Amino acid sequence: MRLKEYFCNMRRVISLARLQSTGTPTELADRLGIPERTLYRMIETMKELEIPISYNRHRRTYTLRDRPHPFV
Repeated sequence: MRLKEYFCNMRRVISLARLQSTGTPTELADRLGIPERTLYRMIETMKELEIPISYNRHRRTYTLRDRPHPFV
């Protein structure tokens, strides 16, 4: 995956997480057209960048916590 494509997918995950409409990791990976393992690495990268993303098992979606972040 090219770097530009990687960051476009990351922005898409952030947008969907804001709306709480990512679905499960498997569904999100399918939606982005990437392997699920790549999605998990992307989420870890986002956490390392201190983007406040987490998975809500009850709602079955990734969400962003309310804390503001300069990259989001």
